[in-house]
Amino acid sequence: LLSALCAHDVCVCVCVPVRQAWATLSTCSLVAGLPPDGATEGIVDFALRHHKPFAIVPCCICAPTPPMSHPAFIEYLVAKAPERIRTCVLPFEGKNICVYSVPEVGVAD
Repeated sequence: LLSALCAHDVCVCVCVPVRQAWATLSTCSLVAGLPPDGATEGIVDFALRHHKPFAIVPCCICAPTPPMSHPAFIEYLVAKAPERIRTCVLPFEGKNICVYSVPEVGVAD
């Protein structure tokens, strides 16, 4: 598993063995990405598939084809599970839309 940590124009790639990453992700209580960059859609898909709550604040649009605007990307993510995914505006300037999940009805913790 490769994760990119980016700050301004500097990116650092961190390699984590797949088994270690899975051990962490499979037992976590929340998946968060602030900002998730290229992992945005993967976080949403993983969290939905494994019934994990998530919260992300997407800034870059690295995923779907064809390219889309930031508002369209937010709508695209919400459309993956509109009954479970919500958005809210965070109190700061810039890309400040938080996309998060709500508990599934009928799924025990």
